[in-house]
Amino acid sequence: MAIKIMLWIPFIITICTAHYTSGFNFERDENMQAIHDISLGINRFTVELHKIISRNVKSFVISPLSVALVLMMAACGADGENAEEMKSVLHFDSDNSVHRTGIHSMLEMFNAIQTSEVKMANRMYIKKGIKIYPDYVNLIKTTFNSSIENVEFENCAETAQAINQWCAEQTHQRIEKIIDPNDIDQETMLILVNAVYFKALWSSAFEKSDTNLKTFHLNKFETKEVPMMWQSIETSYGVLSESNATFVRLRFKSNYVYEYLNMIVMLPNEIDGLDIIENNLHKLEPSAVKGTRCLVRLFLPKFKMENKFDLTVPLNQMGMVTPFQDNANFSRMSKKPLEMKIAKIVQKTIFEVNEKGVEAVAATQATLNFRFGKGYNPYLKKVDFVVNRPFMYLITNKNTILFSGKVTDPDY
Repeated sequence: MAIKIMLWIPFIITICTAHYTSGFNFERDENMQAIHDISLGINRFTVELHKIISRNVKSFVISPLSVALVLMMAACGADGENAEEMKSVLHFDSDNSVHRTGIHSMLEMFNAIQTSEVKMANRMYIKKGIKIYPDYVNLIKTTFNSSIENVEFENCAETAQAINQWCAEQTHQRIEKIIDPNDIDQETMLILVNAVYFKALWSSAFEKSDTNLKTFHLNKFETKEVPMMWQSIETSYGVLSESNATFVRLRFKSNYVYEYLNMIVMLPNEIDGLDIIENNLHKLEPSAVKGTRCLVRLFLPKFKMENKFDLTVPLNQMGMVTPFQDNANFSRMSKKPLEMKIAKIVQKTIFEVNEKGVEAVAATQATLNFRFGKGYNPYLKKVDFVVNRPFMYLITNKNTILFSGKVTDPDY
């Protein structure tokens, strides 16, 4: 009978208006190269996981970075074939000091962006009496900034309440329940939890009064009316020729180059062309999707979504199989390695994009022209970017994809 390791990942992202400050000088961080190196692997993992989930889900948002972090914590205790599979899928080598430094510095970097509110927290729940190697516990603390909690899993209700309370605190009460008492039993030995909260301020905010109901094409045959935000903005616009698509890069407010957070919106030229974008994701790196500065008349639907995924099957399809089986080897974690396996990995997400809060708007028809404030460059090319059909988006900083998702039927 195998002892279970359970991995739970709640995450919240809200894009709206917020106060902003920062107290961290990224340009002086001596570990930026390590962050860049680990980001390459995380981005590959992001693309692979996104593609697999997208096969069966029409609209979704995930934080592959969050999934990767909690799996990396488990990988640090893996050995043998088990470790090789996790290394291959995650593109992470727990014995590589550069990778460990990159993870630690990345967490420090994101958590330093204080009131853009990028917060990543890790916690390990260990069954009382179980002997976890001190070296493993120290590695989890120093690399992943993880806190450790000893609990009595026999008291399922109390333990679930403690975990849910911690998750609620990390996500500003937006996710109040990630785990159910029925998810815990006498075989549960270890639960690893990663929580992500992200709330950002548009660099150029939308006006609520400009939001109106507009037609969105669900497919070639169906449409619906959705609240559509709009503004004219000077921003990066480009063409993804291999994907038969265009994109804009929408920036969030920031003070330093390494704090730059963006939402990259990728829009197929054809109503049913989203699959082509997703099939070519592996060719895109956040730093390479730059485009050229244009005056863009942008129409973007308000939307919010909530989903919960058991990621066991997608990870199996990516090649991570042994960690979930009875022959899993976590001998670098505990003195009883042959009895340990990952029982479940779950991510719950809530995602919202708006101007500033939630407000009903009246349906009107209006002709909207380019409107810019003082200081814009009148010689820049003017383009329309009308997000009125299924699209994909990424939330990124300079190097790393934090979140990925697609919208085929926006709701608000």
